[in-house]
Amino acid sequence: MKMDKEKFLKTELGVAMLECVKSWDMALSIINRYNGCKEFYDAYQRAKDVVKNCQVQWEVYQTAVRQCYNVDIYFTRVDKYFGIEMAKECSEYLFKCERKDSGCLSV
Repeated sequence: MKMDKEKFLKTELGVAMLECVKSWDMALSIINRYNGCKEFYDAYQRAKDVVKNCQVQWEVYQTAVRQCYNVDIYFTRVDKYFGIEMAKECSEYLFKCERKDSGCLSV
């Protein structure tokens, strides 16, 4: 089955996957920000738990997309953006969020 990116992102699976990736990115940002800060220890620990949960969810999403669409997807995160790549090192994105913008746009 060929993947229509726009339609997929509106499905229940696509919406849940986007929420997972956004939560994962936010939790990683919290970990980076509060690592070693005693006064934010609780937030740091909660973020670590979110990261673990998102990692497990992500593996399920990867498997589902691979089985249904025969497409490998990868979570990518750099200083300027985070998102979901459809082909490793090919710069084809299912979803990409630029960090300088307040909102995320799918590409």
